[in-house]
Amino acid sequence: MSETNFDVVVIGSGPGGYVAAIRAAQLGLKTACVEKNPTLGGTCLNVGCIPSKALLQASEEYAHAGKALKRHGVMIENLQLDLPTMMGHKDKVVGDLTKGIAHLFQKNDITHIAGWGALGATGEVIVSDDGGAKTVLNAKATIIATGSASANLPGIEIDEKHIVSSTGALALSEVPGHLAVIGAGYIGLEMASVWGRLGAKITVIEFLDRIVPGMDGELATQFQKMLRRQKMKFKLSTKVTGAELTNSGVALAMEPVDGGAAETLEADVVLVAVGRKPYTEGLGLEQAGIATDGGGRIEVGDHFETNVACVYAIVVTRFIYRDITWRGLWQVSVNSMYLTAQVLLIVAAAGVFSWLLTVSGIPQSMVKTIDELNLQPWMILLAINVLLLVVGCLLDPNSAILILVPLLLPIVQAAGVDLIHFGIIMTVNLSIGMFTPPFGLNIFVAQALFKVPLKSIYPGLVPFISLNIVALMAVTYIPSLSLYLTRFVG
Repeated sequence: MSETNFDVVVIGSGPGGYVAAIRAAQLGLKTACVEKNPTLGGTCLNVGCIPSKALLQASEEYAHAGKALKRHGVMIENLQLDLPTMMGHKDKVVGDLTKGIAHLFQKNDITHIAGWGALGATGEVIVSDDGGAKTVLNAKATIIATGSASANLPGIEIDEKHIVSSTGALALSEVPGHLAVIGAGYIGLEMASVWGRLGAKITVIEFLDRIVPGMDGELATQFQKMLRRQKMKFKLSTKVTGAELTNSGVALAMEPVDGGAAETLEADVVLVAVGRKPYTEGLGLEQAGIATDGGGRIEVGDHFETNVACVYAIVVTRFIYRDITWRGLWQVSVNSMYLTAQVLLIVAAAGVFSWLLTVSGIPQSMVKTIDELNLQPWMILLAINVLLLVVGCLLDPNSAILILVPLLLPIVQAAGVDLIHFGIIMTVNLSIGMFTPPFGLNIFVAQALFKVPLKSIYPGLVPFISLNIVALMAVTYIPSLSLYLTRFVG
């Protein structure tokens, strides 16, 4: 390797790593990405989300052809499963996407380094190839994006033949007669759906008293009913205590979580799908001083920075509440007022221009033209709405109203329109959104209200500006407060 100095080195090329590498390169940073697998894309593209979805679609097509089409009078005799071809389709989908990432790397001038990455001394990443040779990369910033790996159960050894992880379940050479799935999360149920549609008997074993624990309870109940209609069997509140290989497959030892008689389940293949764990093996986190929590996850701050300078980590995150302090709340208030002041400054500038426009006499000239054309107030309001719509498309509805209304008020006033009602109508327009149809309702309401002209421009501005200040404070303060109270942690 001729080049070893980089602005950014990313360890791992999964959906987190390759996106980070591409974005860093697009921002002009000299970027390298270290990947231990032969192809880019990480678990998701190679042995996770993408191949599982390809098999889900293929198995659904097979089940549809064998069962659902009969209801429509479409009879298919001697329907057969060509599993190698199905697996070939899955591999092609994966290959096309991984090649696409390789193309993006080449297009953005990202250096792809094959090997195992680990943290070395400050600013160093050590890459080991299959032959054991080591290369030291110098990086101004390092991003750890190694993702996760399948979690294991104590006492159950995965051989990817009879006892498999999700990776092995994606590459079975034949449809098992009986597939036992340990874990009723989305990964286990996806694979159960695939092989169940292809003809396997499915038994799902779950330690908890429900399936998909991270999902809404009502949805989980309905989901389980759907899966039962696919002839899946469930053993909830059951723990697996051991697994033994037999001549015919695997014998699982199970017992109720709350105590009770043990039982044995015979299966041809057992899928262990009890979750994922952080993949940090061989990264040298301890030597580098990177802090981790009790679950092995790298601890990060609000910007995914670790406790070591210039080292970042893409990790699964969760919200926790931040300690509330008066200083923090004051900072939120200052930020909110700053954003509000920016908008009000725009309004003030537009107001000054509006006053200059009034002094110039241009509105009176325009009104004279309007009178000659015999235009009614509702026609003026229609034209204003159209103008706001156009500017709203170019900018955004709120900016359109805040900038244009003060400019239009002199013309509206000179035309004899009731400014109080004009202000109310525009404020309502701001509240419900500029693109809420029909505009005709707004026009007819305005026509009924705009009868008594006022000699002062200010009463019309009062409801408009006051309500907008309240709205601006709300839309800036509430999100700022939410971001202050919560933060992402690893």
